[in-house]
Amino acid sequence: MHPFRRPAFLYIVALVLLPPGGEARADGLAERLSALRLLQLQSNLWRPIEKCGLTLNGSVESRYTTNAALAQGGTSDWYLAPSASAIWSQDEGGGWRGAAGCDVGGYRYLRQTDLGTSYLDAWGSAVRDFQLGRAKGEFYVTCNQQWTQLKNYTKSGSSTEAIAGLNCDWEIRPGHGLSFNPVASTTPYSSPWDSGFHSYGATITYNWALNSSLDVSVYYNGYLTCYFSGQSDYTQYLGAKIAWSPSKNFSLSVSVTQTWNSSTNPGSEYSAFDAGGMVGIQWRL
Repeated sequence: MHPFRRPAFLYIVALVLLPPGGEARADGLAERLSALRLLQLQSNLWRPIEKCGLTLNGSVESRYTTNAALAQGGTSDWYLAPSASAIWSQDEGGGWRGAAGCDVGGYRYLRQTDLGTSYLDAWGSAVRDFQLGRAKGEFYVTCNQQWTQLKNYTKSGSSTEAIAGLNCDWEIRPGHGLSFNPVASTTPYSSPWDSGFHSYGATITYNWALNSSLDVSVYYNGYLTCYFSGQSDYTQYLGAKIAWSPSKNFSLSVSVTQTWNSSTNPGSEYSAFDAGGMVGIQWRL
């Protein structure tokens, strides 16, 4: 299984905290968490959609991070991140599928208890399967509506995002695979933080299946994010992950990630390290 096609990857991306520019909003915290949620959405939709039926997912992750969602680099902390999702898909024939889903979850920091966020997403997708030689994958177009509530912040946020992406996998040799995942998105509406953006990026992953239930992956991601406020950020992260799936309904993983963010706003530049583990469950009905 592709390493990003597990609920855990949604939270690896959570450490890529892109700080949008614009007018001051909740002393920078709302900016960071708003951008965090937008990237969560992108990573979540990189997971494959089953050809037909209902899939239920749940996960709990605990991670150490040197960037605790604060402006100017943050401080070290641990966070707990539970989540749940439901995905319905229908095979429409000719390689096309339609899908809809709902995701709910949140983040709670252990030492800095004033930090945290809860979110709800509702989305719909059109997916097209393809195979070209030894490469196979899927192209998708998605529209998502999301709502975010920051802890100790009275206003909730909402945004609408359109995403187009590609998942492409090559089997180099038995047990060894390479994946390429480009994605582009735009957020024409975001309230109340005015954090809309255009984003373009790609992930390259090398995956080694040690056996039928244990695999190791190394991945690199680069994103260019152009905010409507005029600020542009380029974010990179390099990581490694070990995932164990003793059954089709249960998985455990541990991972480490190093993140770098460069920006046209010097105050938004930072680097961060995170490490942690995840427990995930899944049912296909």
